[in-house]
Amino acid sequence: NISKKYGISFILTFAIISLIVSFFYNIQVFLFTGFLLFFSWSYSAPPLRLKGIPGMDIIWHFFGFFLLIIWGSIIAGNLRPINWLVAFSLGIFSAVGQVCNHIIDYSFDKKSGTKTFAVWAGLDASSKTANSLTLIHILLLVCLFLLFSLSYYITIGVVILIAGLGYILLRPKRGNFPTRRCYTYYFNIVLGGAIYLSCMVYYILFLLGSPTLKLLSFIGIP
Repeated sequence: NISKKYGISFILTFAIISLIVSFFYNIQVFLFTGFLLFFSWSYSAPPLRLKGIPGMDIIWHFFGFFLLIIWGSIIAGNLRPINWLVAFSLGIFSAVGQVCNHIIDYSFDKKSGTKTFAVWAGLDASSKTANSLTLIHILLLVCLFLLFSLSYYITIGVVILIAGLGYILLRPKRGNFPTRRCYTYYFNIVLGGAIYLSCMVYYILFLLGSPTLKLLSFIGIP
């Protein structure tokens, strides 16, 4: 365990270092870094403490992941459609994880008086929210797969390999797939990870100038 004073000093040190490094990079990155630090502070620290407001904690998780991808893209000096789509997809993925965590901790949070989205909305509404967000996430993953993962043999192979291994590892022994748990983990984490990794490989190959397969050129997708 560490003291409160040490914890605050530790966090402030990293925040100051981040601001100094970003300042010497360029003013745009410096301002964005300052905004992200404020955004993080407002989530956990009083007087705002947004994570204590039901619904805002879910929204913050979405924008937290979304803005990190955009921040990295700005530093790289290249904001392309793939960056925006991955950022939005990861934001939804983060929101799914937060809602599911609230559902898991529902009984404890309700007894302790902790105000979370699940306690405020109820288990039924929270489950429907998680399912709806998962569906949106899957649709975004399909877009990423069609637009980028199908561009190279190696990116297609990455998706097939990870998705296949994930299915084998998560498949119940009796073959009853998908169970509710498998549904959440497989489609959000395993399939998401496979497509995100394939997008990283796509980006590297694209920067290297490798020609794409153009498998979907017949419907206007390059």
